Amino acid sequence: MLKNDLEADQMPPRVSKGYKGWYAKNTQKVMEEYRTLARRVAGNIAEGSSVLELGPYPGYLAIELAKLGNYKIVGLDISKTFIDIAQKKANEAGVAIEFRLGNAAHMPFDN
Repeated sequence: MLKNDLEADQMPPRVSKGYKGWYAKNTQKVMEEYRTLARRVAGNIAEGSSVLELGPYPGYLAIELAKLGNYKIVGLDISKTFIDIAQKKANEAGVAIEFRLGNAAHMPFDN
């Protein structure tokens, strides 16, 4: 066993500090920036385009983009918590976005 393995076994379990809930709440304060960015993206892609957002966190950009047009939007995040938050927010906003759990290094999509 490595020294770090022994130390890890002796460490107390990590306590969640609610970071992701804090992040989602505080990020919501800058929604106008997300709306501005969504308008920029929408101005550069055709209606009906497929859009992949990597690391959507709570989904604000994808949601704002979905409100602007008919796009097939997928958000890919490594965090199950953020995927759950983003999907809930998209449902509340009444927009169709698929948020998927996955790693950008090994994307779960066909080429």
